[in-house]
Amino acid sequence: MMDCDTTGIEPDFSLVKMKQLVGGGWMKIVNGAVPQALRTLKYSEGEIADIVKWISEYGTVEGAPHLKE
Repeated sequence: MMDCDTTGIEPDFSLVKMKQLVGGGWMKIVNGAVPQALRTLKYSEGEIADIVKWISEYGTVEGAPHLKE
């Protein structure tokens, strides 16, 4: 119900979340609402994949491919 990608209880307001792994290290998770929002805005699945990949790499939508103003 709360779209829990991490064990935290904080509201999901960031584009990217960082999850500390039990075995050590970190994992970057793009907010699950991003692809849903892009589908609602009629982006293609290929465009969505490119945008999500960009956000995962750079932590921002600025400069992401395919984004309409």
